[in-house]
Amino acid sequence: MCEILQIAFQLAVQGKDIREQVLAIRILEKRVDDLKADIFKKIQDIPIANFWQGKFYGDFLESLTSFRDLIEDADDALYLLTVSFR
Repeated sequence: MCEILQIAFQLAVQGKDIREQVLAIRILEKRVDDLKADIFKKIQDIPIANFWQGKFYGDFLESLTSFRDLIEDADDALYLLTVSFR
């Protein structure tokens, strides 16, 4: 996703269309969501020994989506800028 965002930025600076990159980031975002759901299902079957182990698993799942959200927000902002400069 980061590499696609970088390509989108380079294309935007050149005044080119970035819709293809925006779509690719959306597709990858969905894959991250699916991965998170799959991991969440598997984690539910693991016995959690204590609070800290549970917190570690929760923080890990949250980190997957928080990074994805940052890239998505940057992509959205970049797309809005390119549309507004046309």
